[in-house]
Formats: sequence, C-alpha cells, structure tokens
Amino acid sequence: MIHRATFEATSAASPINDAWYGTPAAAAAPVNDPNCNNMLGAVKSGPDNTNGLWSLYFTQTLNGTAASPTFSAPVVASQHFVHRGSIQTVMGGQCGDRTLGDFLQLRIGQKGEANISYSDSNNIDEAFAPHAMFVRQIGGRRCSRPSGA
Repeated sequence: MIHRATFEATSAASPINDAWYGTPAAAAAPVNDPNCNNMLGAVKSGPDNTNGLWSLYFTQTLNGTAASPTFSAPVVASQHFVHRGSIQTVMGGQCGDRTLGDFLQLRIGQKGEANISYSDSNNIDEAFAPHAMFVRQIGGRRCSRPSGA
C-alpha cells in the first residue's frame, strides 16, 4: 500500500497517465520545526516528515472524462527505489530533503506510450547529484493509437 505520494506528473487530456513518487512508509506525526521554511519555522508533516524508500509509480485511465473513471492498479515504474529519506514539499513545511528537485516529467509518445523522466538519488553522490533517468511504457494499454493504425 502506498501511504505517501508527492510530485505528481499527469498528461493533460483523457486518456490520462499519472506518475508520482510514492512510498509505503507512513508519515510521523506533525511537529513544529524551527529549522524549516528557510529557518522561519514551520509544521513539518506529510512527505517532509516521512522517512521512506521512495519509488516512481505509474497508473492510467482510458476513460478519464467518464462520470466514474477507472484507473489501472499503480505499478512501480522505476527498477528500484529512487530516494531514501524524506521529500521536501511546500505543504509539508519545506522541511524535507530537496535532492530530487522538481525533475519529474510525463509525456505521451507518438505511439501513445507514456514517457517519464525523473530524478534518482539512490547513488553514491545522493546529496549532490541525483541521476537523470528515463522510462518508457512497453506494455499495457496505450493512450492513443499510432497514426495510420
């Protein structure tokens, strides 16, 4: 079960592809931290207060404009977890780890496949240089038919 999710990237129209960083780790109780929010102090909560192993997840719906859209079960799109620790967010008081930056993009390819670029800080240089990663959907339903098909 995914307890925490953050930094979502979604394709614009129906059908809809959705990618995000998620972890099965539960967040700790919110706490006031004077070192958060550029040293102004803030309540540390959510992803900022979750010490977890974060992975890249993906799901899609082919009927996103329906009254009751259905989504595929989330799958781990990264081959391994991409971040260890917390993730900094505005909603969490800007207290978490900022290593992943805002580098999560999702685009639909010419054949209707999902193309996702993301940061992976699960490396020896984690604190300084997350690696740029890319995955392409190779199975399952596509968002559109290839032209001429």
